Parts: sequence; structure tokens; C-alpha cells
Amino acid sequence: MVFPDPSEARIAFEEYGSQVPFSLSSLSKPKQQEDRVNKYLVMHPVFDVREYIQMDELYMSEVAPKDAAMIIFNGDLFKMRSGGIGGYYPDFFFPKLAQVRRRFMPMVETAYYLRVFRGPPVGALYREYPGPWQILRAVNGGRFEVLWEQQQQEPPKQEFVLRVLQSAGPPPVMTKPSEEENLPEGWKSAVDQETGKVYYYNANTGESTWEPPAV
Repeated sequence: MVFPDPSEARIAFEEYGSQVPFSLSSLSKPKQQEDRVNKYLVMHPVFDVREYIQMDELYMSEVAPKDAAMIIFNGDLFKMRSGGIGGYYPDFFFPKLAQVRRRFMPMVETAYYLRVFRGPPVGALYREYPGPWQILRAVNGGRFEVLWEQQQQEPPKQEFVLRVLQSAGPPPVMTKPSEEENLPEGWKSAVDQETGKVYYYNANTGESTWEPPAV
């Protein structure tokens, strides 16, 4: 498992709480692995563009010669695909990264994108490539329903995702009639799928709160 730098690898080791059953390494100070290692999990190289370059160097020097697999967990990898003048990393300002993009990215097969919004309401931005981007809302039973989907290269903005989730509102929860009667007009209650706690939302305004709104 490869982290961007040694300090992050150390934090991961401490969080695990015991001797890990795999090797920990970093992109900035890579550790030579045994020949039997055939899978490299690269964890979120995104903070610095040099991490993309170091990822490419690791692949070319160690992963490819073994015919091993590199699995990259990175929600912003789509940024590396766009070059040219209007991309996130213009070729003129990042010439070495441009070389990496042209050589490395054609070998990358993107599998999925997932970003969870803890809410309330609980939802997610999801894409299973090459399918469309989807905004999902949590429903009972640990399931999700599709609120919005569209085929496009880049993910929708966070503000748009939140607006879709809040305007749709969460699935309603059964409450006592007296409890519903005590809520102000336009307000309803629901259960947070992650915590099991009841919260309150106004589908007209997009507001949500853990505390009962004042009448």
C-alpha cells in the first residue's frame, strides 16, 4: 500500500493498531518490494502534482517490469486527463506532467467514482465508468435511489449536488401524528441512515436541522 509520503504511511500504520499484513511504502520515498508483490494500492495522490509524476515513476520502475497491477484511489484523477490550454494542469506550465499524462493515462482504466455526503440528507455522487454521473439519495435498508444522472466528462459541482439532495428531501419516516402536528408548516421529519437519529427538513427551502424547528 503506497501513500504519498512517509508521514501518511505512518499515520495509517498507527490507525490500523497492529502489525499490518502488507507492506507500507510512499511515493516520495519508495521502498523496493519483493518480487512476489504483484499489487500496488496507491492511496490518493492529489495534494501535489509531483505525486502524479512519482506515481508514474513507480509504475515504470517497479510495477510494469513485474507485470503487476496498480490500483489508484484518487477522486481527482479526472483532472489529470485534461491537458492543453484550458485543462486543470496546462501543458505549458506543467510540461513533465504533460509527458506523464500522454504516457501513463492511456493505460489507466477508470472503474468508479464515489463521494459520500453525510447530510442530512445522506446521499452520494457516484459514477460507474463509462456510465453517467449519478446523484443518489439514501433510502431505507441501506439502498440508494437515483435523483439525477447525466453523461459528462467532469463531475457536477458540490453546490449542485447539495442542491439536488436538499430539494428532493430525504425519504419520510413514520412518526406519531402529534409529532407532525407540532412541526411548523413545510417541515417534516426523517431518519438519518448513518446514525439512526431523527432530523427535520424543509423541502421548500432546503433547510435541515437535528433540532425540532420552533413553531
